[in-house]
Amino acid sequence: MVAKAEGDPDALVSAQAALGDLQPTDQTINAVKSLQSLELLKKTMPDLSQQLFKQELFKGLEGEAQAPATQTLSKALGLSENLVAQFNALSFVADPDKYIGAADVEIRPEGNRPLPDPRKDWVDMVYRIKPGRIRRRTDPHARPGEPP
Repeated sequence: MVAKAEGDPDALVSAQAALGDLQPTDQTINAVKSLQSLELLKKTMPDLSQQLFKQELFKGLEGEAQAPATQTLSKALGLSENLVAQFNALSFVADPDKYIGAADVEIRPEGNRPLPDPRKDWVDMVYRIKPGRIRRRTDPHARPGEPP
């Protein structure tokens, strides 16, 4: 569960879902890392990004799926337009490539637990964890008849 922070947690969930639909190949991992680098360069060094790249490229990061700039960028990177358009919600994550492929956990935003925006400052959290395990149908150690 994710406590609701400032901003749009639904965009984060959508971006992670788009990453979860990808296959973790070297090409995909490099494309996601490149997308993150472009996003961070645009945010942290806008003057340099304007000197190095056509600004049309960066419009693709802000756009909607099916916008011409988003289509161009997604085609160049080999990623879906949906992921390119939504990736800015996940660009602050240290290793976005670890979100590629099916997730072992589900992220569910909770609207009644507001937190400060973690992209702006540290957020201290305390976790209470109860041990347990969910066996998946693909688990080779699952016993026949056990629920997934």
